[in-house]
Amino acid sequence: MKKILLLFCMLVFLLAACQSTPKPEEVVLAQVEPWNAGDVDAAMALYTDDIVVRFNPALPPGSPEQYNGKEELRAWFESLAAMNFEMQIDIVQVDGNTVTTKTQTWVDPTRELGVAPLFATEIVTVEDGKIKDWTWNLSEESLAAMQAAMAPPPLNEAIIGLWSWDKGTTWFQFNEDGTYRYDIDFERLGEDPADIGQYSIEGNILTYLSGEETWKCEPGSIGIYEITITEEDKLVFVKLEDDCAPGRSAPSKSPQPFSRVSQ
Repeated sequence: MKKILLLFCMLVFLLAACQSTPKPEEVVLAQVEPWNAGDVDAAMALYTDDIVVRFNPALPPGSPEQYNGKEELRAWFESLAAMNFEMQIDIVQVDGNTVTTKTQTWVDPTRELGVAPLFATEIVTVEDGKIKDWTWNLSEESLAAMQAAMAPPPLNEAIIGLWSWDKGTTWFQFNEDGTYRYDIDFERLGEDPADIGQYSIEGNILTYLSGEETWKCEPGSIGIYEITITEEDKLVFVKLEDDCAPGRSAPSKSPQPFSRVSQ
């Protein structure tokens, strides 16, 4: 009788042990529900206190390449939850405690860019039923799509709009149809600008061609400028040559910054 009771207790113990330690792939898949529900506390229960998460590459550029520990992971998860994060995980391989997945993720910024979902390969290490190490490797296709979506627009698109000189009262209006207007009097810019004509851009070289309606420059006057748009959205002109001097020109090789005017 004692032997039967002992065997019964051992069986109960073994069954409880099996049930209390899920398989590594089960732990990895268990992330999906709390992450998709934005349930931070439930998600955090799946990770060790010293969890390490790595990103290859970090997105958006400038973001941390690695998070260490639950507190950093929690802060990251909270920021993603605020952007309606979703994930889908497919198990590719299980090698002991290491799980390889194909993962798709959605978040508002990637939805807005038109590149969602992002596809990645993840390498996850599970220890005692919790995730200890997690490396996210973005696919080449998704990386290329992100880079294309985040690239600045070409100059002939970025320049369109109204610009005001940072050093004085000068305005340029560049239009989608390839026409421009220039004046030092904002009120006059719309109806009788000092200079009006066509512009073209090749590479980073802007060429003005004054039209017949100009009164500051001679019709047919040509101005050639090197232009850049900075990360701060400043349009910077450097004069190379200009027939309409000093009408619309600035000192040669002297960068002249303009700010975009909201309309």
